[in-house]
Amino acid sequence: MPLRFVLLILLVPLAVACARREDTPQAIVQELFADHFMTDMAFTPASVARKRQWLTPGLGREIDAYFARPTKPDEVPPIDGDPFTNSQDYPSSFAVGETTNGAEMATVPVVMTTGAEKQTVKVQLVRQSGAWLVYDLAYEDGTTFRALLKAPP
Repeated sequence: MPLRFVLLILLVPLAVACARREDTPQAIVQELFADHFMTDMAFTPASVARKRQWLTPGLGREIDAYFARPTKPDEVPPIDGDPFTNSQDYPSSFAVGETTNGAEMATVPVVMTTGAEKQTVKVQLVRQSGAWLVYDLAYEDGTTFRALLKAPP
């Protein structure tokens, strides 16, 4: 009995610490991209639903509006590929860089690797209701995810 009590005392704080989600911009981006790379990277309502916990409500509404727009089957949509990696060919790996941030906004670069090619997506986060959430994605060519969501078909 005393051994069980000692083990309980040692393991409970460890379990609590492991269950806590680190709330830094870098940790949030790491969680989002780890989930993204472990599951289907297609840009679909179902894949976005899985990511909602990391997105601002405003970004979620813009994504919903994008999917609700009528589409023409013979035209390429404004978002033709994966907007989280800014690619049509899914990268094999990612690396989260150092955060640049202020009190309420932060930017975290994520370097994607596809073969020998590397490209960076800058994840822009805001602090809302005490949590860091993804507000937008900025691409190397200067465009943003929000701009693509609003682009005419």
